[in-house]
Amino acid sequence: MHKKNLAVLFFIISIAIVACQKSDTTPSTSDRDKFIGTWHVNSHGTVSGGQAWDMVISASNSAPEQILISNFDQQNNTTTIASVSGNNFSISSQHIGSETVHGSGSYTNSSLSFSYYADDVQTVDTVTATAHK
Repeated sequence: MHKKNLAVLFFIISIAIVACQKSDTTPSTSDRDKFIGTWHVNSHGTVSGGQAWDMVISASNSAPEQILISNFDQQNNTTTIASVSGNNFSISSQHIGSETVHGSGSYTNSSLSFSYYADDVQTVDTVTATAHK
């Protein structure tokens, strides 16, 4: 066999080996994926009493472990940032609408349970809540 033919044969075999290699096509899932969606919230606060509302959670484009919560604590046209780790999320102190909020929660059996503080300078509302999609 000529050197040229041997080189072509080697090239073809190399391509065939690469083409036959198994690739990992399993889609990766992020911890935050389970939080994404519209959630129907029922809450009870020490100041606000019992309430129900909807909030929308989306993925942050700037950090893979963050979620963005629209309408958190019924603060319309606001976005609250939370960090996700496993089935837990935390909201560091931040100003939304007319109040400062912070809290934490968890995802279990397709529902959210969370608690937070909402301070509007005059009062601090301590809130516990559950949410379902």
